[in-house]
Amino acid sequence: MRVGLGLKQRGSLAGRMKLARLFTLDDDAYAGELAALEAEDSFAALKASGVLSLNSFSKAAFAARRFPGWRLGPPAEGAAELLDGASAEAELLKRIGPERLNECFLEGSGLSRAEKARRAKVTVEEAGRIEDFLTRLWVREELGGPAPAAPSLGFSVVAGFVIEDGRPALRFFHREAWKGRWRVDSGALRAWCSSRPPAEAEAARRLTSALEFADRRKTTLLKVLESVMEAQKDWLVSGDPGKMVPLTQRSVAAAAGADPSVVNRLASNKAVELPWGTEAPLKSLMPSSKTLGKNVLAALASDSPDLTDEALREAMAGKGYALSRRSIAQYRAELGLARTGLR
Repeated sequence: MRVGLGLKQRGSLAGRMKLARLFTLDDDAYAGELAALEAEDSFAALKASGVLSLNSFSKAAFAARRFPGWRLGPPAEGAAELLDGASAEAELLKRIGPERLNECFLEGSGLSRAEKARRAKVTVEEAGRIEDFLTRLWVREELGGPAPAAPSLGFSVVAGFVIEDGRPALRFFHREAWKGRWRVDSGALRAWCSSRPPAEAEAARRLTSALEFADRRKTTLLKVLESVMEAQKDWLVSGDPGKMVPLTQRSVAAAAGADPSVVNRLASNKAVELPWGTEAPLKSLMPSSKTLGKNVLAALASDSPDLTDEALREAMAGKGYALSRRSIAQYRAELGLARTGLR
């Protein structure tokens, strides 16, 4: 007998599928979805009436990344530094001028693309080019020599860790994706909808719901990044592989107030930049005890190839890993390490 899903179940399943898609988006694609919502007809009216307001992340800060052909500086260096180049984008910025650039694009990150274009007296397409230019983060001067290698295919770098006052801190690379969260004043929304035709009111309710839904991607990812950063702070500060601790996706999910499947989805194709400049998949910062143990064993066997399995077991115990000789042999086999005398 075939049992169908009820309306409520189908709605819940559809919502989970939409969230799953949002969680796998990279920052460029996600920013594009936000821009599409902000371009809807009712967005500007809802924002002007106070129904929608942009709340910036209290701990959010932006950092520069190097791309092929560019050296990038922090945004604090100001708009003037952006106007020295001779690229087509730089010419566009010169035409806009520092005042409108600051007002519409640097200080006005809460404006929709259409509103930025209107205030800056450019086309919407040109406003998009400026956003992309600034998203590549504050170009300063041409760079000689190769840029750092890109992360592995299929991974998008969403944030970086820096060390400030002896502690790790988060830095984001995509200004439009991480500019803040849209807050919906439910009372103001009800009042606004009651004074509008039914079709217009329904469109406004759908838009505000879609914005809140889309924001779940960035708020959940932020909590995951903060949880991982807190758990691995000693390793991030020191760079010592021995300071990395086991961290399950389940424990990260509990700290972030999310389901483990959500954390798995978010981390599946995301990467982060480490304080020493290399990039790593986010999942690699959530290693199991076994993974860490195998890494320690590989280092021991590499440094002292004459150690027997028993000697390796004793050395591992000294590093806090209580393993049997059978486990040592299994780890060694999985790592492709030969027995004593054959390494």
